[in-house]
Amino acid sequence: MKKTGRTILAAITVAALIMGTLAGCASAITDRPATDEENAIEAGAQGDQADGATGDGQTDSSTADGATSQDESAADGATSQDDSAAGGIESTYEDPDNLPEYSYLGDEEYLDVINEYLISFEKTIAGDDLPDVYIPFSKVVQVDDSDPTDIIAYGAYNICGYDLLNTTLFATTGSWTMGAIHLAKNDDGTYAVTDAELPFVMEECMEVFAPVPGLYDKANDLMNKEGEKMRADSIDEYVSANKLNITQWQDYGNAPIPVAGAETPEEAQLYTYRSPLGYQITYDLRELSQTWLGTDDMFGKVEEEWTGTLMSVKKAVGDNADAALTEVLSNTSAGDVKGEAATVAGIPCVRAVYDEPIEDGRIFRYVCYYVGEKEDALVITTETTVEEGVSDISVDELETYFEPVLSTFSLIDLNEACKDAYRTCLNDILDNKLPLSDGIAATYYSDLGKKAYFATDDLTGDGIPELIVTQCEPDDDYIVSELYQARVDDYGNSMRGFDAYDPDENKIYCNKDLETVIYELVDGKFVFLERYNEYGDDGWYYSDYEAVPDQKISDEKGKAFKETHRSLRAEFKNCFDFKEITKENIESEFGTE
Repeated sequence: MKKTGRTILAAITVAALIMGTLAGCASAITDRPATDEENAIEAGAQGDQADGATGDGQTDSSTADGATSQDESAADGATSQDDSAAGGIESTYEDPDNLPEYSYLGDEEYLDVINEYLISFEKTIAGDDLPDVYIPFSKVVQVDDSDPTDIIAYGAYNICGYDLLNTTLFATTGSWTMGAIHLAKNDDGTYAVTDAELPFVMEECMEVFAPVPGLYDKANDLMNKEGEKMRADSIDEYVSANKLNITQWQDYGNAPIPVAGAETPEEAQLYTYRSPLGYQITYDLRELSQTWLGTDDMFGKVEEEWTGTLMSVKKAVGDNADAALTEVLSNTSAGDVKGEAATVAGIPCVRAVYDEPIEDGRIFRYVCYYVGEKEDALVITTETTVEEGVSDISVDELETYFEPVLSTFSLIDLNEACKDAYRTCLNDILDNKLPLSDGIAATYYSDLGKKAYFATDDLTGDGIPELIVTQCEPDDDYIVSELYQARVDDYGNSMRGFDAYDPDENKIYCNKDLETVIYELVDGKFVFLERYNEYGDDGWYYSDYEAVPDQKISDEKGKAFKETHRSLRAEFKNCFDFKEITKENIESEFGTE
């Protein structure tokens, strides 16, 4: 009866799809050439359905609102460690890395270990793109404990990941799922999750509940009636239990929801977002919500009835304004676009307007701006859907709506921003705020007469260096390090166990928990490619997907990988110029604050 691997993956790996876009403009997508943003959303949906999930019947396991992880916006978050309740806040927003992990405080049997399992698996899926905190909101509906070695807990198992924007928890990823969790009782009386059956598709979900007649309908009714309240209660309890300076939470495209009746000060509603594209902008969380689509930013209008009103920002293709504007509108019938010089909200730009009529009478309206200097230029696109009885936003009204946020637009120097991030990272290591490697603080090595080192190198070729930190001596035969890729102000999570680099193939090798993971360079970021394990006499195992269990491979293939890895590892020390982590070297490399 048990299903492993891809079944678990399909159930938990719900893409960070954008609720407002999916719910409100599906008909618009079918009638016009898709924008880059819509293509990205569709690609995410198709990727998540690849392991047997077709998307049919998702009313019972729909995605949580949100989008890709917002690591780049995390630097403005805050926690409050005093005794004040949420709502009595100050306008001081610190590093959200201080957010405590969620811990289940209720008394329902099995939920503590189930929630821990959900969080752990979500972290595995997310890799290095972790949100600031995961908060589950699950409910066990019925249990079959007739077999203590295979206890089956039927229920709704839901979880969302959030980033902290000022005092707002903003949903970035997650899933609403129904199914069965299998547990076993340990000798000490505790429980452990052994398997999970959490399918996407309604028919498959009904099969999971089939052993207990009527239970599927009971669980489905529960989620329809209480799902949103369960989620709100879970957030309220998390904030209250940890005495956090968090006053509201929000899904993409939706208005913020207060936490336990808290009030959010005006200044906390205004969030300054610093983008990895090289600009910053301040927007009102009650008016707009932002998501990162891998290469572009998108800001959706907060509204009860979706009108397709949004603003997107992307890197310009080429150094010609008209060509860049044409490229942005290439999924429409615009043809060659000729922009005009203009100043919008104080921003010098090249402006272009385009309306695309649709057979059913709707109009897709675009106003685009080419901003910046040649290779550093950006294209800002505002758009809406004009539809009788729903929305009739003129070009002037569209520009007026986005004028307040555009008036805060300014370009930033990404190199300087990343220097600030790396300086903070290394100083945090020296100050024992950040582990050097595998939980070991830098001063621990110093006390033993050892030293820690760092190097910088532009491995991704985007003009912004990566930071490499190691506990080894530069002339050691085998060097294991941590690799950081800064995104604006945030140095992010390290890629642990970095020990080999293939510059010809743009690949890096990382040893993690007795396995070697290979990452390849995609769109300026290293992403999972494949994984190898050698289990002694049991031989070699391999997987080409991060969350799918390894499959056994031939010794020949395993040994060939091992030889390639060994040769690249031997050259590692010659690839980088390591310096000791000292205050002086940090300031010499990255300047002072």
